[in-house]
Amino acid sequence: MVFKPLLIRETKALLKNPGFILTLILLPLFYTGLGLSINVGIRQSMPQFTGLVGVVDNDNTSFSKWFISVLNNTLNGRIYYVDKEDIYASDYPVIVEIPRGFSSEAFNSTPDLIVYSRVNGFSIASIGAASSAISQGYFTEAYRMALATYRGRVNPGLFNASLNVANRIIYGGREIDYIVANSATTIGFLSSLVVSIMMAFTIGFATQISAMEKSEKAFELLLAQPVRRSSIALAKILASMIASLIMGLVYFASLIILFASSLQVSTAPPTGFVSPQATYQALDILRNTTLYTILTTILGMLLAGGVGTLIGGLVSDERTAGIIVAPLIMIFFGISIVIEFIGITPSIASALVSGAALILIPSLASISILLGATSYIYLSLIVSALEIIALIVAIIKLYNSEIIVTGLQIGLRRRE
Repeated sequence: MVFKPLLIRETKALLKNPGFILTLILLPLFYTGLGLSINVGIRQSMPQFTGLVGVVDNDNTSFSKWFISVLNNTLNGRIYYVDKEDIYASDYPVIVEIPRGFSSEAFNSTPDLIVYSRVNGFSIASIGAASSAISQGYFTEAYRMALATYRGRVNPGLFNASLNVANRIIYGGREIDYIVANSATTIGFLSSLVVSIMMAFTIGFATQISAMEKSEKAFELLLAQPVRRSSIALAKILASMIASLIMGLVYFASLIILFASSLQVSTAPPTGFVSPQATYQALDILRNTTLYTILTTILGMLLAGGVGTLIGGLVSDERTAGIIVAPLIMIFFGISIVIEFIGITPSIASALVSGAALILIPSLASISILLGATSYIYLSLIVSALEIIALIVAIIKLYNSEIIVTGLQIGLRRRE
C-alpha cells in the first residue's frame, strides 16, 4: 500500500470516529460558555471605578476640602459627600475616607488615605478592579496637585509628594484588607490550577493503561489471571496516581527552576506598607489552603484515575480513548480558569458545585477561610468523597461485566 491511500484510510478512520465528531461539537459549545462566563465576571467588576465615588471627610479643614475639589475634577465630577455610616451600608462602589489629621500630616509628613471598594464576590476581575484607581494614580495625582496649588500658590517642588493609600474591601457589610483579599483570591486560583494539572496527568495515564493493553491484546490475558477484577481496576487507578505524582514533581520542579533562573531579584527597597496583621492573615490562608489543596489533589487524582479507568474499560481501542480524554483535559483547565473571573462565594450551592467539580475546592477553601466559613469546605469534601465512592462502585461493576472485554461498540456502522 502506497503512502497516499494509507494516509486517506487513517484520516477517514479518525474523522469517522464518533468520539472525534462529538468532541468537535462539544468543545466550541463549552468554550463559548466559558467565554460568556468570563465576560459576565469582567462586566460585573467594571462599574466599581466607573460609577460614583463617595467621600467621608473626617478632617474637615480647608485643605481637605480643596483636596476633594481637585479629586472631583480628576474623576470628572463623580465625587459625592457621604457619612461615616455609609461606608458599610451605601451602594457607592467606592468610598474615600479622609482621616483626622490629614491636613497637618500633609504639610509635615506623609498623610494616610483610606479607599473602600465594594465587591460582590472574589475573583481576579473584581479584586483587580478594586485596586485599579490606586494603580492609575488618581488619588496620588489629586493629592500632589492639591498640595502644590493650595491657596493659589504653586509650588512645583510638591508635585512629587507622597501619599499612603490603604485599600480596603467591603464585602457583605464587613471590611477586609485588600492585601489579604488579593492573597486569598490568588492562592485559590493557583491551587485550583495545580489540582487541574494533576487531574489531567492522572486521567491521561489511567486511560492509556487500559487502552494500550486492549490494543496489544494483553487485556484479556490480564483478566484471565486468578485475581479479582476489582483489584485490577483499583491497581490501574493507583498506578496512574503514582505516575502522575512523579510527572507532577518533575513538572513543577521544572517550573520552579525556570522562574528561578529567569527572574531577577530586585535589590530596591520595598514600597508601601503592609501591616503585620495582614501578613499574618495572608500566611494563615496560604497554610490552610495548602493543606486543603493537598487533600483535594489526592481526591482529584482518585476521581480522574477512576474516570480514566472507566473510559479505558469502555472503549475498544487506544485511538478512541485519546479522542475522548483530550477534551476532558481541556475542560479541567477551563474550569480552573473561568472560576477566577466569575468568582466564588461560600454557600451551600457553591459547596455542592465545588465538591462535584472538585477542581474548585481550593478556591472555595481560600475564600471560606478568609470569611471564616469553613463549614462549606467540609461539605464540598463530603460531596467529592461520595462522588468518588459512586464512581469506584461503577468501575467495579464494569470490570465484572462482559463489556470490559470487548469494549463499548460506539463505532459507526459501515454500509455493506
